[in-house]
Amino acid sequence: MGAVYEGPDRGQRYDHQGLILQAALSGQGVALVDEIFARPYLDRGELRTAFASLEGPGAYWLVAPSFSGLPPAGRIFADWLAGELRSV
Repeated sequence: MGAVYEGPDRGQRYDHQGLILQAALSGQGVALVDEIFARPYLDRGELRTAFASLEGPGAYWLVAPSFSGLPPAGRIFADWLAGELRSV
């Protein structure tokens, strides 16, 4: 009974930045997190930023181990977000 949802699978959702980073580190996609959480992984070269960040208090970074190896949905999201930031 009821309607059947036939939209795309939304995948995993995490509400803790540590879990988000661990998912990105394991190759599940990108992470949009506060720099303070991403900095150790960036400094060790375990994660990379998608593009130059908009530095400042409260800045968030889009990070992944490798953007060239992202699944199509991750690449689409990263490209979309970069375009949005360029228009700000």
